[in-house]
Amino acid sequence: MIERLWSDDPTNDDIVLYDQLSRWPALIEMLGVLYDEKALTLDVIAKAWGIHIIDAWRVWEKPTKKLRTLAKTEVVFVYFELLSRDLAGLPPELTGRGAAEEERAEAT
Repeated sequence: MIERLWSDDPTNDDIVLYDQLSRWPALIEMLGVLYDEKALTLDVIAKAWGIHIIDAWRVWEKPTKKLRTLAKTEVVFVYFELLSRDLAGLPPELTGRGAAEEERAEAT
């Protein structure tokens, strides 16, 4: 879909779908900006959204890198990426990673 959006003739459906799908990463990007500006601490973000942000980056990493290449800029979702990396560096119990991973294992 990212490639179709950057084609000469993206469809309205592709534009609408990207707009819908990118709302969550855009929110995380804003959290990353607030974290970077010291308006929110990593601990607060970890308690509220930790594992969800880490998981979201796993899903969005490849499309984001493709989008950066096509847009010829490295700033697309850069604060999302930085926030995810910082959260991933915290102990699992602070981000909910341990509990989420256990739930996934039980579900399979």
